[in-house]
Amino acid sequence: MGAVGALGLVTVVVGGVAVQSVDDLQSKTDRMEQAQVELAADRGTVHQDQIKARMLVAQVAAVQGKEATDTYLQKIKDNDAEARRGRAARRRARRREGHADLARVQDRVRRLAAACATPRCCPSRSATTPSPTPACCRRSRSR
Repeated sequence: MGAVGALGLVTVVVGGVAVQSVDDLQSKTDRMEQAQVELAADRGTVHQDQIKARMLVAQVAAVQGKEATDTYLQKIKDNDAEARRGRAARRRARRREGHADLARVQDRVRRLAAACATPRCCPSRSATTPSPTPACCRRSRSR
């Protein structure tokens, strides 16, 4: 009876780990899908604006008459303004998303530079650089 109980317990644990792994994989897949959709949408918008601009330039060359030419020149200006607004919106969105990541990276770099500002840890530093004994130096001396 003890062996059957142990086997049942192992089965439950292995099943739980499998379910957790599948859930984790699903969330990572969802994040990757969202990133791909955003990337494709941004790229698609840029290409659409470029194709529209080329078409409008061809139309200006093809039409006859000042009124028709002026109409297409105005459409070119409108398309350029729309493209600029779209690029600005994408830049703002990327800055919002990337700002938190950038701040974390900058903080880690500052802490690492402060910890390794001594010639013992960073031989390229001058000997005149004042610094307390940082953790990286204490670790390297204890080895």
